[in-house]
Amino acid sequence: MELAAIAHVCTRMLTPLVSIKLVSDHITLPNSNQEQFNKNLSLIDKWFNEHLPSIIEAILEIY
Repeated sequence: MELAAIAHVCTRMLTPLVSIKLVSDHITLPNSNQEQFNKNLSLIDKWFNEHLPSIIEAILEIY
């Protein structure tokens, strides 16, 4: 949601934009709380660090 305004401006200005966004909260869990958020954030951080280089490589191949 925070990126929507930036994406809108880039679209209007015909400026390419690549965005990678990871979600750390889990809205389907009935007892989603700060502890669960921190656990998810840790898992996402690990996943992001492992996969970001290959994601960037794939994006650079396109552009």
